[in-house]
Amino acid sequence: MQKFINIAQVQLPGPSFVTIGNFDGLHRGHQALLRQVIAVAQEAFATGAINTPPQSGLITFDPHPLAVLRPQKPHFLLTTPQERLDLAAQLGIDFGVIQSFTSKIAQLEAHEFISLLKTHVGLAGLVVGPDFALGRGRKGDLNTLRALGETYGYTLHVIEPIVGREGPVRSSLIRQSLQEGDVTTAADLLGRFYHVQGEVISGDQRGR
Repeated sequence: MQKFINIAQVQLPGPSFVTIGNFDGLHRGHQALLRQVIAVAQEAFATGAINTPPQSGLITFDPHPLAVLRPQKPHFLLTTPQERLDLAAQLGIDFGVIQSFTSKIAQLEAHEFISLLKTHVGLAGLVVGPDFALGRGRKGDLNTLRALGETYGYTLHVIEPIVGREGPVRSSLIRQSLQEGDVTTAADLLGRFYHVQGEVISGDQRGR
């Protein structure tokens, strides 16, 4: 996987099929979405909708938008941005962008962000979930994004969410499960056991 920091520093010729989101945890729902990004890209090439072999990409944010928009509200993350890209790479995603989320980025209109994607990754397809919205005030809803597709020359693909025993698989549900000590449900939603990474610091060795 090619990994980048900030979309403005990327210069890929495209065509690219991209999905955008926080993807915290890279859970089963995210995994299904990423597989669809790859499938949609392959189908577009196989059917002749595009003539150049496409790339699949993921754009995630750091810090989490809530840390900028609601800094007073505690929010713990299931994965670091780098872990998200590593997990996405295992699924076959070609490139990942860790976009710095700032108040300036939050104020971009949907068409401005789409313009960045068209310029820097050659956007040919956008793959999202049914509740996705982009841009300032979440004004870039699905209808807006379809209309922008006609202007900027990309297709919009909406993928239904994965539903588990507790309903749609969501990062917030995984956080709740972990806080309640229900690691079994968390593992089921994640599609793997939850773990944390970091430096191991030796104690006083009193346990010996």
